[in-house]
Amino acid sequence: MRRGSRTAGAVVMADSLREDAHELVERLRSVGVRHIAVVTGDRAAVAEEVGRQIGADRVYAEQSPEGKLDVVRALRGQRELTPVVMVGDGVNDA
Repeated sequence: MRRGSRTAGAVVMADSLREDAHELVERLRSVGVRHIAVVTGDRAAVAEEVGRQIGADRVYAEQSPEGKLDVVRALRGQRELTPVVMVGDGVNDA
């Protein structure tokens, strides 16, 4: 925000990763899950950083709800990755 020629303030917004997110990935791997992917509508830079922080094997960024479904279908087609499970956190993931 500017007031005259001076900056009077700024607002920075960002989602934060849950502190225990990487623990979920570790638990999934401990029970035999071989491939963990992040499939998100977020921008690539944000998604890649989240994937790095949690230790994901692959990141699919900037996906529409239909694109997410396409990713799930493609992964299901890879026999070495079955069964495939998708977990969503929003209405459009339902």
